[in-house]
Amino acid sequence: MKQLSQINAVIEDVLRLRTYEQKVNNIEVEKHLATNLPEIMIDPFQMQQVFLNIIVNAEFAMLKHTTKATGHHHREVRKYYEDTFTDDGSGITKENLKHMFDPFFTTKEVGKGPD
Repeated sequence: MKQLSQINAVIEDVLRLRTYEQKVNNIEVEKHLATNLPEIMIDPFQMQQVFLNIIVNAEFAMLKHTTKATGHHHREVRKYYEDTFTDDGSGITKENLKHMFDPFFTTKEVGKGPD
């Protein structure tokens, strides 16, 4: 259900949920959250699920790398909000880019990741 919410609080909640997993896998999180953002009309639980999926996918991609870091940047652009997540995983192959927004598309083995 949509309600006025602070997007940074949603992101912070998700990062708190993942703290243990990130710690045991030696993953550092670097945050750059915009300050003084107004509340926005969102479904905070849906947004939490979106951010959780992005973060878990980034963690999964980084498990194969020796340098493990993920970053998040959030800023207001005119009347819109932009959230950017980065990791040092291998990325999405050119042939899979067309499936980026296909529900339930995955290249992972069954039981791996949030799919």
